[in-house]
Amino acid sequence: MFDSAHALWGYFRISVDESHSNVEIIPERISSGHWNVLTWLENGPCTSCFKLTKVSPSGNGTLLVDIEIIHPFGK
Repeated sequence: MFDSAHALWGYFRISVDESHSNVEIIPERISSGHWNVLTWLENGPCTSCFKLTKVSPSGNGTLLVDIEIIHPFGK
């Protein structure tokens, strides 16, 4: 099915306002599979599975953001 062990679950446009106090995440495409994992990431079994690990200016008016997602059920 896939040529590698990696698969794109979704493609999003993320907008951050000038004060960096509001973030809007907008889906840009629909992936072929859909798994609703939001509840697991927000409410448990892991309440800290989603983290912004780095935010830095790109130099052209946008921000570069590194995001870490930890599997909510461990290994």
